[in-house]
Amino acid sequence: MKLQHYIYIILLALSVSCVTAQPQPNTSSSSKKAKVLFEDAVKLFSYHEYAEALKLTEQAIDKDNKYIDAWDLKSDILFHMDKGEEAYIAAEQCVKLNPDYSKGYFVIAELALKLGKYKEAVDNSTKYLNYKDIPDARKRYAMDMKYKAEFSLNQMNHPVSFIPINLGPNINTKEKDYAPSITVDNKLMIFSRSIGKQEDFYISKKKGMNWEPATHPSYPLNTPENESFPSFTADGKYVFFARFVPQEPGNCDIWFSQFNGISWDEPRNLGMPINTRGWESQPCISADGSTLYFLSVRKDGMGNSDIYKSIYKSGKWSEPINLGPNINSTGNEEAPFIHPDGKTFYFSSDGRLGMGNFDLYTSTIAEDGKFSEAENLGYPINTVEDERWLTVSSNAADAYFVSSGLKGYGDWDIYTFKLPESKRPQPVTFVKGIVFDAVSKKPIRARIEVTNLSNGKVDYVTVSNKESGEMMACLVSGGSYAFNISSEGYAMASENYTFNLLAGIDSPIIKDFYLQPLTKGGTFVLKNIFFPTAKFDLQKESFIELDKLVDILVKNPKLTIEVGGHTDNVGARQNNLTLSDNRSKAVYDYLVKKGIAASRLSSKGYADLKPIADNNTEAGRKENRRTEFTITGN
Repeated sequence: MKLQHYIYIILLALSVSCVTAQPQPNTSSSSKKAKVLFEDAVKLFSYHEYAEALKLTEQAIDKDNKYIDAWDLKSDILFHMDKGEEAYIAAEQCVKLNPDYSKGYFVIAELALKLGKYKEAVDNSTKYLNYKDIPDARKRYAMDMKYKAEFSLNQMNHPVSFIPINLGPNINTKEKDYAPSITVDNKLMIFSRSIGKQEDFYISKKKGMNWEPATHPSYPLNTPENESFPSFTADGKYVFFARFVPQEPGNCDIWFSQFNGISWDEPRNLGMPINTRGWESQPCISADGSTLYFLSVRKDGMGNSDIYKSIYKSGKWSEPINLGPNINSTGNEEAPFIHPDGKTFYFSSDGRLGMGNFDLYTSTIAEDGKFSEAENLGYPINTVEDERWLTVSSNAADAYFVSSGLKGYGDWDIYTFKLPESKRPQPVTFVKGIVFDAVSKKPIRARIEVTNLSNGKVDYVTVSNKESGEMMACLVSGGSYAFNISSEGYAMASENYTFNLLAGIDSPIIKDFYLQPLTKGGTFVLKNIFFPTAKFDLQKESFIELDKLVDILVKNPKLTIEVGGHTDNVGARQNNLTLSDNRSKAVYDYLVKKGIAASRLSSKGYADLKPIADNNTEAGRKENRRTEFTITGN
């Protein structure tokens, strides 16, 4: 909805012409002095000398206050000087002087739309469209203005809940503060701040309910170059960002850095195929670091800046894919954000149906990877001003965004608000802890996989920090998950988690994990082996963890194990011995079927003879009903 630069004003200075195909009223002046002043003003305007052009235009109006061309030029100059209200008043004067001046209604409608005067935009675009024989291009533009204004009025008549809260002086300044990214535990924020021509990162930690004063990380994260648009992985251990380096082929490329437990490593350029000799910016990394969304201008683009995605697999990034017409438009798309649920996508656009220049939109990613048609977040989240950089916390309710239209500390400020329920993603909780060597008690690097037991799909993959052993993994509400931690030379550790809203969004799982080296005599519980009650048929959900055991045995060909089945003390011991023996044999048979030599395996049922918890409680009995493997040789 940007106003066009009216080149035809220059033609009006040379001779009176028609804006439309129909006869137009005389818009010139009989005053020679007014005409000379006007023509000089037009020349200055064409050179962007707005202040001097305005001065001459007003002098021309003083000579002839019914000079429509001069009022028209004054409106255009004022708009280019960011004086929208004054430009609107000048445009109104044109049709007051002559109600048949059709172009005036077009200009008023355009200015009204820009200023958020939606009813006036509808009224004046309607008046303009009532004229006959108007040019097709201008007619289409007027119809588009009317449609957008009617949409905006409807949004205002059906407002969504919205109470924005400025994050305060610890975050916001008189400068531009923007593009926030927050870890999944809602404890760490990184954002951009622009001071003059310098863009740098700032980081804040949350203490209680408040964000602490933001600090400026030193080299190598910030440099004399411009760094902006940071995006954390869920655990805050990696940050992806845009860096503007004039001497680089593409000027603006996407980089990343890893936090090693003490400081940030030297950032690295992602290289091809993410970065090109063109322009790439505003990255958003998925919670687990496997999918990167970013802006680019490429040959297959749909408009100006489009959003692309690339997937990290087998040690490299895939060729970027344009997200297509449900996201991208003929205008500019910006500020992509994928929620940790992996399905809910937010972004900004000035090329879609909206309230103003940049509005916020949401889309849902289906199982096949396709994006739903983008949906405007509604009024008053979106206004006639620019709204950008929406980030939604793990609890799905707390949102952060950047606005230039609210009265804050500076030009762009960061705000928080409760996202309307209809626009929320699925809540996410997390498992957080440290992975240790069980013998040396030293932190180790390990791979963490979270698998959805309902469909066998790996929902989340991450690794613990190589120095500190710290890890964090996301769980999306409404699912049951196999949680598996593995590292070369160690037996895996596993857990089983079910996360629903009743469990409490704000109750993350804090737990440390100890991996046992693969040594003879070591016994390990397989926590994701499932059987029907009183039966020994392996349920398909068990195959996820059993395949992990197969992988360990393949990588350690000298390893031999015994599979042990255990029950609680409910029922006759003989029945439990038979049941536990059959269950351990079922696991044995699965491993053989997967190619593990039978000579490396044995199985045995122990019933309730080796409890690891109190059989007098249900929780204890549940722990005792288990499948284990014991290393018998290596």
